[in-house]
Amino acid sequence: MFSAFIPIKQHSSRVSNKNVREFNGKPLFEWIIEKLVYDIKEINNLVIDADSEELIDILSKYRPNH
Repeated sequence: MFSAFIPIKQHSSRVSNKNVREFNGKPLFEWIIEKLVYDIKEINNLVIDADSEELIDILSKYRPNH
């Protein structure tokens, strides 16, 4: 089993709010998290490093239920 580490910044110098902006119906970070949690069965631990309290609040709503 493996752990995955995802650094997610709220603000980017090139694309403002790129990780929380909707892309094809959901935020970019949600696509990344779902891929790691649901599609790669060898990953049993996911660590997310966020750089703002607002982003941490948003991310807490996407906690997997397993």
